[in-house]
Amino acid sequence: MSATTNQAVADTKGRVLDYGGKPAMTYFFSSSGGQTAAIADVFPDKPRVPYLVSVRDPYDVMSPWHDWGPVLVTGGEMSKKLGIAGVSDIEASPATGRVRSVTVTGAAGSRTLGATSIRWALQLRSTWFTVAALSLSRPAGPFLPGASVTLTGVARHIAVVMLEQKTKYGDWEPGPALEVAPDGTFSVSVQPAGTTQYRLVGDGVDSAPLPVPVAGSS
Repeated sequence: MSATTNQAVADTKGRVLDYGGKPAMTYFFSSSGGQTAAIADVFPDKPRVPYLVSVRDPYDVMSPWHDWGPVLVTGGEMSKKLGIAGVSDIEASPATGRVRSVTVTGAAGSRTLGATSIRWALQLRSTWFTVAALSLSRPAGPFLPGASVTLTGVARHIAVVMLEQKTKYGDWEPGPALEVAPDGTFSVSVQPAGTTQYRLVGDGVDSAPLPVPVAGSS
C-alpha cells in the first residue's frame, strides 16, 4: 500500500459501481497489453455481459508487461507441456488478436485446444498472442552422397526465412532458396555430399538443427 492508493480507497469509500441498477462485476488485471479482454475471451463458458467487452487501453504503455513477447518454445518443450507427442506445427484462431483456440499438429495428427489451456501450459501472460512456427523435417535416411533429399517444413508468420546448411568447419552458410506457400508450408531439395545439418533462420529465431545422415560419412 502507498499514500496514493490509500487516498484512492478513502475517496471512493461507500461508492458502488452498478449496471442496470445492480452491482457490476469488475475483474482485476495488472496489464491489458493495450487491449482489454471480453468476458468470452477469458471465461468462454460464462454468460455474455454487455459491459465486459474488449476495448483499447491506451494507458497500459506504463506497464512493464505492455509488450511481453516473444516467448520461444521448442517442439520438444511443447510436446511435454501439452502432452502431445511429436509437435511439428501450431496455428492459432484467429491468427491475430485474442486467440480462441489453437490447433496443434503432432505425430498422431491434429488436435484443437482452447486458448486458455494453451496459455497456462506455456506460461503465457494472456490469450492475446500471435503464433509463429518454424519446423523442418526429412525422410528416413541415411542417403547416398550427392543424392537429392527433399526437406519439408513450416514457416508461418515469419517475415523472411532462410535455409542454412552447416559446413565441415562448423559454420552456417546459406542453403537453397525457399518458396513458402500461402499456408506457410514448403519443400526444398538438397544434395549433401556428406552428413550435415540444416536449419531455418528468420526474424532472429532459429529452428532446431536437422541432421541429414549420408552413408559413408560422419
